Amino acid sequence: MDKLDAIISSKAMKAMFREMYIDKREMLKIREMLKIAREAFNIVLKELSNDGGITERAAALRKILALINNMGMYLEFASKFEALWNELRNRFREEPRRAEYLGSIIGVLYEYAVYLALAKRWVELNSLIMNHSLLSSCNDDVCVMTNLLLNLITDEEFRKKFSDRLTGGNIYDTLKYYVPNHLRPALAHLLNYGQITCKSACGCDEEEECSNQECYNNCKRMLNALNGDEFAVYEIASELDSVLRRQSKEEESAPPMLIKEIIDYVRNNEKPQDKKFFSRAVVELRLPTTSRLRFILILHDLLRAREEFEKEFKKGNLDKAIKFVDLAEAHTIIGSIKYRSIKRKNQILFTPGVADLFGSVERLASDLKNKLKGGGKFEISDVNVLELLRLYHYHVQTNLAETWP
Repeated sequence: MDKLDAIISSKAMKAMFREMYIDKREMLKIREMLKIAREAFNIVLKELSNDGGITERAAALRKILALINNMGMYLEFASKFEALWNELRNRFREEPRRAEYLGSIIGVLYEYAVYLALAKRWVELNSLIMNHSLLSSCNDDVCVMTNLLLNLITDEEFRKKFSDRLTGGNIYDTLKYYVPNHLRPALAHLLNYGQITCKSACGCDEEEECSNQECYNNCKRMLNALNGDEFAVYEIASELDSVLRRQSKEEESAPPMLIKEIIDYVRNNEKPQDKKFFSRAVVELRLPTTSRLRFILILHDLLRAREEFEKEFKKGNLDKAIKFVDLAEAHTIIGSIKYRSIKRKNQILFTPGVADLFGSVERLASDLKNKLKGGGKFEISDVNVLELLRLYHYHVQTNLAETWP
């Protein structure tokens, strides 16, 4: 295993330095943050040379969890994250903030929180959230991923107790650091953050012509597509279709509605049923720059679907809920195809590989969509929860770049 995955792929360390930069006038805070960073790097270096370290044992545990198909067995093994977290916390008993940062970098702090929620150990989970600000005020994408997952897979009792504390602020404020500048206005739009201009995103004066034309033009293309510009929508849909052409004949035989619409729009010049949603969907499918961000958008879409379901169920109008589940399913297909070429030996000891993990979540979305179409409730079974958990634990540990032609 590449032990650097657990450190490099998590941008908690980057977030730590971002906080230092933002608060540079507070000299005492800077000095404290520098001490924490120096200590963190020293611990990381020791971890890299220690085959029995917390990083290595967490990776081995994730490998086991990837193979489990029973929730009871999952909880039995996931409980070991508690021991890993306690070991880290005891190592820094006198300096708890160091343990918190290292727990987020290695991932065990977040995975322990997921275990507590699924085990319904509310007292311990409440204490963990209250005592560790990184859980309730996210500074990195793994934290965002964790909070979205918790709000999706836990029951109503959990959401009543903890949802407000795990969804404070808008996730755009964290995720904007994980995409290039030209994608930030589109991301803000998709996450209902508000309007951000391309000139602002590209560092240009609003009253003058933008000197960074490449950034500005790429940014305007995404916003134009979101606003329904047919040329921009077709261009982006064509890029998605270039990925879909790698599907096998069997995979192409029964695509979800959105994937079929993209193919028909590009290859047969057929108009989509809902142009506004289609425009949004193609931009969202094209936006991810990493596998982790794609998974985050899947979770976000499933939560939007549940929100629409709860709002419209009594009226019997589930079209919008079904569309967001369909969008989540389309994400899984794009992810599965894009990562299919990655060899198993690079899958950080995970079996199945990441393409198969996206494929498993595709089945979850398909099952949920069929349930809603049949008039059923928005419910995710334990089997499907485990499929989400496998992809979650994979992305706690690593993050793969997405490239486009």
